Amino acid sequence: DFGVYSYTTTAVYIAVMVAQTGLPTVLLRFVTEYRAKLEVQRLLSLLSWGRRLLVAATSLSLAGLLLWYLLDPGLNRGILPALLLIPIMADGAVRSGILRGLGQPLLGLLPEQTVRPLFHFLILAALGALAHWRPARLDVVGALWVFVAALSAAWLIGAYWLRRELRQDPVAESTVSRIEDGIIWRRSLLPILLMGAAQTLN
Repeated sequence: DFGVYSYTTTAVYIAVMVAQTGLPTVLLRFVTEYRAKLEVQRLLSLLSWGRRLLVAATSLSLAGLLLWYLLDPGLNRGILPALLLIPIMADGAVRSGILRGLGQPLLGLLPEQTVRPLFHFLILAALGALAHWRPARLDVVGALWVFVAALSAAWLIGAYWLRRELRQDPVAESTVSRIEDGIIWRRSLLPILLMGAAQTLN
């Protein structure tokens, strides 16, 4: 079971790397810049562009994992929770980049680094306590669902923090988004994509 769990989570992490497409780093860079310059419209355009790219890349990543599943039966036991993990993890990474760009590095890192492990421990502790009355064995699919539950709780908290920061972040001047911005954002993604591809191949 541990081998199946490790194999499934490895497939998920590779799919999440594809889904992120380097967005967290690009968003961190340009959110910081536009916030410092109080360029509200360009900041909002960047977030909208990032959301569209994330949806497209995540859809491609989900399709790739489904194809992997069809070609390799080793994933068949955990395919459903694996598919749920991809959009949650990718969106969480993107949200972290935005929060750090808004000057909140702690809030950007807490959901994944602290909140998720805490919920993971609490869920496992609750299941362990429950096992005293109803003995049961946690198999690989159950372990993946625990991961999904803990990650979802962390995602909800992180999403709340991001919404709060976007409402509270001081902005004063609104500028018109330029067509050249999209070109700059895409060019910034290219070296990150190449590094991500190299890491995946290694």
